[in-house]
Amino acid sequence: MSSPAAVNRYAHLFEGLTPRRVLLVTFLCVWAAAAIVWFFANTYLDLLVSALCVGYTSMILFTAATNVRGQRLPRWRSRSPRSSWGPSSARCWPAW
Repeated sequence: MSSPAAVNRYAHLFEGLTPRRVLLVTFLCVWAAAAIVWFFANTYLDLLVSALCVGYTSMILFTAATNVRGQRLPRWRSRSPRSSWGPSSARCWPAW
């Protein structure tokens, strides 16, 4: 069994997961499965399970990736990539 310290070490990766976000993803998956059920031979339940798997997996991975990225770069640096290139970068681009 994992120690509480090991669990807390990775808990910050999921700080953005809120009940509102989970409900939004669930609603979008229900809507998407209902919208395409007429097009496929699969049942609604089969399409819903597939959509929920993709939706929840994407939500968890994007949340974790956002929180990991937030640790490596300061917020002001990630918001303004052009300022990090410096004044000499203008010579690298063609002047069309």
